[in-house]
Amino acid sequence: MNFEVGDNVKITGGPYYLAKSGNKIPMGEKGVGTFVRAEEDGTALYIKIAGMVRYVYIGPEHTSDTGTIMSPHKVVKVKVKAK
Repeated sequence: MNFEVGDNVKITGGPYYLAKSGNKIPMGEKGVGTFVRAEEDGTALYIKIAGMVRYVYIGPEHTSDTGTIMSPHKVVKVKVKAK
């Protein structure tokens, strides 16, 4: 999906660490924010959430050097209700 600067988006999923105990520890971002920009190679978006710009991974799934499973976030455009 193509986003334009200022679009409201909802973020779910994303990278996680699988502990030796079998517990899945989320390492990604989640929530609703505002689209800022995308990486040219299409592997990440920058989303402003609660006043901070966050890196949101959307590339192919792989395991990083630190053992984090780099699963892509799911990002969808949403309408935000006026306050």
